[in-house]
Amino acid sequence: MFASPAVRSKIELFGALRLQIFLLVMVVCSISADYAFSQIIPTTEFKFLPDPSTSRLIDVRRGRIEAVEVSDANGFRIQKDRLKAELSNDKILDLKIDDGKISLAWKNPSKEETLTISVDGSPLASYKIRVLEELDAVESRVGDEIILLQNSTRTISVRDSLVFYSNFTEKRQIDNRTPLPNLLCETTNTTVARVDEDCETLSPGSLAGITDLRITHPNFATRLFRVRTKQVASSIVLSLDSGLSRLEPRRDSTTVRASLRDSNGNSFTESPPQINWTVVNSEKKEDAELAAFVNLSRIDNSTVTVRLSAKALDQENIPGSLWISGCIAGQAESTGCDHIQLELRKVKVTGFRPLRIRLDVLDDLTAKDLFGKRAAKEYFIAKVRLFNEIGRDDLEFGKSILVYSESLEVNVAVEYRQNRQIGDDDKAAKKWRTVSEGDFKKLFGVDHLTAYRTYEERCVRISQKDMKVPYRPLTFEMVLNTQDRRDSRSLKSKILLIMNGASSLTSFVTSIAVPGAGSDLPIGLEKFNNLLIPSFQKLFPSLNEVQRQNITSMVMRPLEEIPFGSDITRVLFFPKKSFSGVLPNGDGVRKTEIRISAISIADACAEVGIIEKASEAKIR
Repeated sequence: MFASPAVRSKIELFGALRLQIFLLVMVVCSISADYAFSQIIPTTEFKFLPDPSTSRLIDVRRGRIEAVEVSDANGFRIQKDRLKAELSNDKILDLKIDDGKISLAWKNPSKEETLTISVDGSPLASYKIRVLEELDAVESRVGDEIILLQNSTRTISVRDSLVFYSNFTEKRQIDNRTPLPNLLCETTNTTVARVDEDCETLSPGSLAGITDLRITHPNFATRLFRVRTKQVASSIVLSLDSGLSRLEPRRDSTTVRASLRDSNGNSFTESPPQINWTVVNSEKKEDAELAAFVNLSRIDNSTVTVRLSAKALDQENIPGSLWISGCIAGQAESTGCDHIQLELRKVKVTGFRPLRIRLDVLDDLTAKDLFGKRAAKEYFIAKVRLFNEIGRDDLEFGKSILVYSESLEVNVAVEYRQNRQIGDDDKAAKKWRTVSEGDFKKLFGVDHLTAYRTYEERCVRISQKDMKVPYRPLTFEMVLNTQDRRDSRSLKSKILLIMNGASSLTSFVTSIAVPGAGSDLPIGLEKFNNLLIPSFQKLFPSLNEVQRQNITSMVMRPLEEIPFGSDITRVLFFPKKSFSGVLPNGDGVRKTEIRISAISIADACAEVGIIEKASEAKIR
C-alpha cells in the first residue's frame, strides 16, 4: 500500500531520531557501567606521567605549562575531587587540577622545591620542581676582563661577573637565584683559571696569565669572556741599584731596588705592590734614632733612594752600618721581607784637584753584548780609566779621592745642519756639516768652551783636531732609568707588542661577533695565546734584566772613591742622536740641529775631591 509523500517523510525522520536515541543510550550505559565497576572493584594502583621513579625533576619555564597526568591501573583518569597537589613553596607555581591532570604554570623563579601529589588523601608521588627563566643571552658586568688573583683561595661568582637575560630584546635579567639548565662553562686554560660544573664560581689557577671563559647554551651562540689571573708577589730580594754601599753624610746616595717573584718563583711582571721601607739597626729591629738622619725617597713602588742627611754630621758617634728593610704589604714577614746592609762613614773634603782621564770607545759588538743593540745604536759607549796618582810631590800624598761624575768633561767633535723652511731650494743646508776650527768662533763666539773659570785651569791634555766642544756624559740615573724604554724599542719587543695587540683585538671582536659552534677560531686563538707567544718568548728571551745589571755594575756612579795608587774602570754613555737648542735657528731656518760625531779619547778631565777619613769616629 503506497503512502503519501508527507507520510513517508515523517517515517524517515522518526527512524533517524530513533537511531540517535539508541546510540545515546548506549554511551550513557557504558559510562554508568564503568563507574559502577570502579565503585564495586576499587583500584589501588595508579600511574603517573612522568614516572616519579625515573624523572623526579620537572623544569617549569616562563611561558610554558608542564603537567603531571594521573590514571589508574586500567588507564582511566582519576577524578578531580580525588586529586590533591601540595607545594613546599606555594609562591613559585600556579596549580590547576582537572580530571587526571595537574597543570604547572610559571609564577616566580626558584631553584628547587617539592611537589607532592595525593590520591584519596594518600601521598603517592613526589617531584622536585625548578621554576626557570628562558635563557636567551649573556653579557659581561665587569667590562673587558674578569680579574682573579694567582693562587688565591678567593673565588669569583660567575653570576656577579656576568648577566644572563631571559628576553634579550627587552633586557630582562635572570635573577641570581634562578638556575641555568643546559649551560656549559669551561676555561680554555685551567692552569690560569677554572670554573665549576654548575657555572657558579671561577677560581684562580697556579699560573698568572689570560684565558677565555667559554659559555655554551642551545639558545645562543658560544660566547667567550676574557679572564685574567694577576700575579701575586710572594717573595722579595733587595739589591743596590745605584750609588755606593758606603754612605757619606750629605754627599752620597744609593738606590735600593726590590726584585719580586710570585709563588712559582717567576719574575714579577705586574705593577709592583706597595712596599713598606724602614730603617733598622739589625735585620729585625726598627730604630727610630737611626732613621732620624736617614732620608728614604721613593722613586716608584719598588725603588727607594737612601741619603744621609746633614744631621748625621752633628752626631758625635755614628753607627758603622745600617739596614734597609723592604716588606711587601700584606705578606708574611718570613717570605715578604728582605734586608740589605749599608756602611756609614764620616769623611772630610780638604781640597779639589783636576784629574787626567783616559777614554777608550767600545767596539759595536761588545757594546751590543753588554748593553743591547738599541744602546749601541743610540749611544757612543766608552770605557774610562780613573787612576789616583794625586799628591806624589806634596802634602796630599797618600790620600783618597772622590770623583764626581758630573764634573767629568770630554771634548767632542760635533756636526750641525739647518733645516730651512718648506719650499727652500737650499738642499745643501740640510746636510750635516762638521764644526771645524774656523767655524767654532763663528758659531759659539768664543775660542774655547769650558765650565772652568779659565781655560788654563783645565788638565794638560792631548788636543785632537776639530774637538773643541766640551760635553759631559749622561748620568748614571739617566742611563739606568731609560733602559726599559730602550728595550721597548727593540725588534723583539715590537713583535711581541704586535702579537699581543692582535690577540687582544681578536678576543675583543670574537666576544662581540661570536663565531659559530663549529668554528676553529676560538681554538686557534687559544693556541696563539698559550702556545705561540710563550714559545716565542722562550726562543728569544728578554735580556733586559741582564743589561740592567750590566749598567748597574759598570756605568760610572755619581760618586766614586779611589784610594791612592789604585784605579777603577767605568763605562760612559754619550748620545749619538741629534739635539737642538744649542745654536739659534736664524733667518729662514726652521730648526738647527747638532750631533756628536766623535769623542776625544785623551782630551778629558774631571774635578775630584781630596778626602780625609774621620778616623776618630767611634763605631757603636
